[in-house]
Amino acid sequence: MIKGFFTALCAVMALVVGVPALAAANSPAEPTITFRGGGWGHGVGMSQYGALGRALAGQTHQEILAFYYDGTSLTDASAFGVSGEVVDVHVATSSSTTLTPVGSNLQLRSGTNGGNPFAVVATSITVTFDGAAWHAVGPHPSPPPDDPGATYDYCGPGCPPGFLSITPGGGGRIVVQGVSEYAHGAIELHPAGGTSFHVVNGSLTLDEYMYGVAEVPASWPAAALAAQAVAARSYAASRVVNPRSAAFDLYSSTSDQVYAGWGQEGACGGWCAAVDLTAGQVLNHGGSIASGFYSSSNGGHTASNTDIWGSVQYPYLRAKPDPFDSVEANPNASWERTLTFSQVEAIVRGMLTPGQNAAMGRLTGLELRNTPPSGHNSFADVAIHHDAAAEPIVLTRQGAALANAVGLLGKRYEIAEFADVPPNAYFALPVEWMVEHGITSGTGPNTFSPGQPNTRAGLATFLHRFADEPPGTVPTPFRDVPRGAYFEQPVGWASDEGVVKGYTPYLFGPAGAVTRADAATMLWRFAGEPQVGGENPFVDVPDDAYFTAAVRWMVEWGITTGTSATTFSPGDVLTRAHIATFLWRVAGQPDALTDDTGLPSAMRSP
Repeated sequence: MIKGFFTALCAVMALVVGVPALAAANSPAEPTITFRGGGWGHGVGMSQYGALGRALAGQTHQEILAFYYDGTSLTDASAFGVSGEVVDVHVATSSSTTLTPVGSNLQLRSGTNGGNPFAVVATSITVTFDGAAWHAVGPHPSPPPDDPGATYDYCGPGCPPGFLSITPGGGGRIVVQGVSEYAHGAIELHPAGGTSFHVVNGSLTLDEYMYGVAEVPASWPAAALAAQAVAARSYAASRVVNPRSAAFDLYSSTSDQVYAGWGQEGACGGWCAAVDLTAGQVLNHGGSIASGFYSSSNGGHTASNTDIWGSVQYPYLRAKPDPFDSVEANPNASWERTLTFSQVEAIVRGMLTPGQNAAMGRLTGLELRNTPPSGHNSFADVAIHHDAAAEPIVLTRQGAALANAVGLLGKRYEIAEFADVPPNAYFALPVEWMVEHGITSGTGPNTFSPGQPNTRAGLATFLHRFADEPPGTVPTPFRDVPRGAYFEQPVGWASDEGVVKGYTPYLFGPAGAVTRADAATMLWRFAGEPQVGGENPFVDVPDDAYFTAAVRWMVEWGITTGTSATTFSPGDVLTRAHIATFLWRVAGQPDALTDDTGLPSAMRSP
């Protein structure tokens, strides 16, 4: 499916760990879930805005096409048997349509038999189908004197069977339903079941059709327009080979690509020049027409056709980064949508079966699993966490359904974490940094729990991840550190390095709360116990306490300013927000760490 520029004007899973949710809550009483992503449309093949960015950077249309369609070359469509009046475009499905001539007359023919017209009409006609016969009613050509407004069925009782073909006289055009205007081919009416019929602009050459494609502004650079012309022509040619139905090849809407007929061609400027420049050219891959899929914007990374539709991988439609999609003119390079938990719960309940709804409690979080590298999550799994069960309800391969239900612009998206981290909180950036470097994944899919006390096991784990998870001695000597616990390796490493010590040689106390004095000591040891100077500013930090040097180091390096100018509050319990902030400040002060820490440089915050 093609979703193009003009549609964008009228309006990217294991868990993808994104930047923490920093959007303000809709109300202070209810947390929110933020969806972040980029792009508009499916993201397969060429990005129209990416093509614009590349053209502005000086790339040719050949270079643009070579990037988006790997391993393709340009070939004339006639080499694939696509030549002559072969394109049929669906305009509408209706039970009645009005046709009006512009600058000429209407010539009615049997689509089945062709040949000379059986009627020539100089006025508007309204065509209907009664299930067996056509009726083409307009003003009477010779109205009787007593009835000057008489009408006449130009189809008559002997109307030819099959579909109708209505063409304009030489140089004229036909307006359909007073809205759409067409200058090429014929308006064909095909029975569609009952009294309805398909209205088709048919018998077009490939480039006659191309003149009416309205996907990007005609004012765009020539290289971008030429790339668009080849992609659109390739897509159309592939539909001629594999048509939508027996009556038409492709739709005139974003179900395929936008076709406006004379509405585009009448003032198409640079677009018609691009069609002429690339006349007949289509993408060739391995001797077949390559489907020139494209979308308005890919959000910075193209999607493979497998990512989006689950189809067999096309070699020329692989996923890869596309930095040019973020061109300044692109309004949808990135976006976010923030909803309350209750709004999201109502949405996901609409995706559940009655049995799943009955089993679901209150929503506690939302998670995407099995996301592809491109981030286009059409086939990602959606895990719905709730308070009625420990395990989430998993909707397999429903990432696209979720995106559509939430009203996202494209399929490249992630669920931002931590609804309980306000954007203006002192710990917002520290938590963002921790997530970015894999130090935390929160207490739930969308919660960080900033006010929750930090445990000894939790702090050992944070420090272990901070140090890039070096090996530690396991099993540990501590009887209260179970084999296989998430904190076994961190405690073993921290004990090996002297960063933490047990309450006794055999008891670590993993669930014990961490005080500010404990945290300062562990961080100081982690930093290599650097020497410090200066005065102790805190009246509640004795000069001979086990944590004195640690606290002075933290003050000297700007890691803490205490709880007041004269107090440190060493016995206060440290929260998860506090430790996030301390770690972030440590990472921002690389000189505070000795070589003994072995902290990866990438973990240090500039």
